Amino acid sequence: MRENIILLKIENIHFAILFAKLSSTLNPIFWKSIYRLGSLQKLKVSSM
Repeated sequence: MRENIILLKIENIHFAILFAKLSSTLNPIFWKSIYRLGSLQKLKVSSM
């Protein structure tokens, strides 16, 4: 079940990055977690 949540977050990574940029000044920790997810997606895309 945890894997499904992670996949869902990666699916919505572009929206998440946009939201994180808007709220980065309020939630720097949240922004860092989104940045990690973005790095994971980059690895996934490059492996394709």
